[in-house]
Amino acid sequence: VNRARWGKRGGKKKIHDAVSFPLQKLDLTDFLERESKHTALFDLHACVVHHGRGIDTGHYTCLSKDPERQNTWLQFDDLKVKTVEKNVIKNAQAYLLFYNQL
Repeated sequence: VNRARWGKRGGKKKIHDAVSFPLQKLDLTDFLERESKHTALFDLHACVVHHGRGIDTGHYTCLSKDPERQNTWLQFDDLKVKTVEKNVIKNAQAYLLFYNQL
C-alpha cells in the first residue's frame, strides 16, 4: 500500500487510511505457483512508521521485535529506545513492513 498519492495540482498528499496487517502468520501461499507444495508463512519483524501530516514533512520511527526477548517490541526514535505494546504496532501508520519467513 502506498502512503502517498498525487493531488490534482501535482503535489503529493499523505494517505492517512488505516491499513490492517498481521503480526503473525501472514500467509502468501496462494501467490505461489500452483505446483508448489510449499507454504509461505511470515511473521512481522519490523516496520517503519511515518509521523506527521504531510508526506514531505514529519518524522520516521522504527518498531522492531527485540531479538533477545521473543514477544517484546521496541520503538526506535532517534536516540530513544523504549518497549511498546503490540497494540502500538497494530495501530501504527506503517510505511514499510518487514517480514521473516517461518
